[in-house]
Amino acid sequence: MDTQFTEKRFERLQDFNLVYLINFEKLSFQDMITGAFLKKFESKVTVKTLFGKKIIDNPELPEIVIQSFNFGEDIVLNNGTIYKRVFDENGEVYIESYIDATELVNNVIDLPVLKYTLRTVSELLGKSVMSKDLLSLPGFKTISNETYGNISLGLEELSEKGNKVRTCKVVLTIEKDGISTSVDLGILNYSIYGRRL
Repeated sequence: MDTQFTEKRFERLQDFNLVYLINFEKLSFQDMITGAFLKKFESKVTVKTLFGKKIIDNPELPEIVIQSFNFGEDIVLNNGTIYKRVFDENGEVYIESYIDATELVNNVIDLPVLKYTLRTVSELLGKSVMSKDLLSLPGFKTISNETYGNISLGLEELSEKGNKVRTCKVVLTIEKDGISTSVDLGILNYSIYGRRL
């Protein structure tokens, strides 16, 4: 019988049995919340004319978006789509489009199960808690919602191994009809050394 020993890597909050929650800072949202990526457009395209070639604004972009960028805007909202002006490593200008997730995220955050989970995390600050108990809160499990799809909270570690005070992001993920939207809700600081920092 071949048995393999797998060394546990202590890199994430869920790798530790007991953690001490130091603080939880909720992040504020911008006026427009960028959802799932849709498409990347060239800002200008070359077209053939009777007298050769001509560079014009990309006709795939709505006229109001082109005008807004010409007036110096870097982000434009049009018909439920967010358009952002970006530069590649060569300085070329492109336009990226994303779903406007502002209303979706605000509605999902108002769901009682997420409010309860975020409130409970805040109430646990200054206490030692079993990581499995923290992650068993209902918001950290997948919630199936008829209107919004599958919703869950997750933790994304930001700390390097060995830090006494560790940091992770609390990320909200919403998946519906094959489209996934992720938004950072807050920053959670914790220690594996209890109160002694």
